[in-house]
Amino acid sequence: MYYKVVIEAGQMRAEDTFQITRFLEAENSVSLFEMLEETPGLMTAELGYAVTMVKAVSKKEFKEGLIAEEGELNRLRVHVRFKIKKACLITPQSGEPLVGETIDISAGGAGVSCRGDLLPMGLQVALTIEELQLNNKTAQVVWAVSMADRNLLGLKWI
Repeated sequence: MYYKVVIEAGQMRAEDTFQITRFLEAENSVSLFEMLEETPGLMTAELGYAVTMVKAVSKKEFKEGLIAEEGELNRLRVHVRFKIKKACLITPQSGEPLVGETIDISAGGAGVSCRGDLLPMGLQVALTIEELQLNNKTAQVVWAVSMADRNLLGLKWI
C-alpha cells in the first residue's frame, strides 16, 4: 500500500513551523507506523516533529509525490551531514567536561552522544575532536534528548 504522511516540523525548535509531506510504501498501516517510529525525528515531539496526517493514496499519486517531496525534504537540513563517529569532549562554560562521541558533523554543527547530566538548550559549549584536529570549537546546544543510557545533543557552531 502507498501512503501520504504529513509531518509538522520546525528547524531547531523555532517558533515558525512548516509541513512536510512524505510518500511511503508499507504493507499496512501497522507496518507504516513501525517504519515511522524507526525514522529519526519523525515520531519524537522532543525534536520538534509530529505526524499530523496519514492517508492511503494510489500508486500514481505515490510516484508523483516522491518527485515533489525531494524539494521539501531539503528544508529540514540546510547543511549536508556526514556520519562521523569520533571521540569528543564537550566542555560547558561552567561545569565539568563530558566525554562523548560524535554522531554526525556538518558545516553548521554536530550531533553528539554523551553520558552525564543533560545540557540545557541555549548553553554555550566548546567541542574538541582530537582526531579531526578540532579544538575548542564554540557551539550552542540547540536541542537535547535524554535517553535511558545516554544523552543526544545537537550543537550549532557559533
